[in-house]
Amino acid sequence: MDNKMLDKVAKPFNVELPEVDGLYDALDKVLPAIRKHSEDLREEEFFLRRNWIELRDEEDFHEVILHVFDDGGEYVRSTNGNIECGEWRHMNGKFVYGSSSCDGEVFDLAFLDEEFFILKKHGNSRLFDRRYHVFIIEPLYRKLEWNEAVEYLFDKYRNSNGFLITAALLLVMVIVLALLLS
Repeated sequence: MDNKMLDKVAKPFNVELPEVDGLYDALDKVLPAIRKHSEDLREEEFFLRRNWIELRDEEDFHEVILHVFDDGGEYVRSTNGNIECGEWRHMNGKFVYGSSSCDGEVFDLAFLDEEFFILKKHGNSRLFDRRYHVFIIEPLYRKLEWNEAVEYLFDKYRNSNGFLITAALLLVMVIVLALLLS
């Protein structure tokens, strides 16, 4: 089979991470492509009782901020070992957390799996300094910078089973078509 034909067939599957200007720009570009792989907020086992570390791309941000969402709406935030307690809850499909459930912030779920918990501030998020709150499990945080973490998340989509099945089916179709035309 002609290499040019194979290149044309493979091109849609050679998805590259787009050029970005920071964490929020990267998420704006990646999240629409991977959203279908996200869990739902009702599946609390994906975010409860996990050590979530806050991920930011700011050069002057050096704190390690640990977030833990526990059963019963308990929320604990530890900034460099200093603890603050608060609350979290669901509110009509939204996620609220802060020092109390009435003194917090409202978020929409942007993405959730066993390694990433990404919330998008509710409202006109372009007006906010931090439109996303990005949490990553502690073991990944220790290994990855923000850009590596986004690439890792994107690679999970790129290498998903659905993608591989689609690629295999397309390849089989191309081979059958090539055999029929020869």
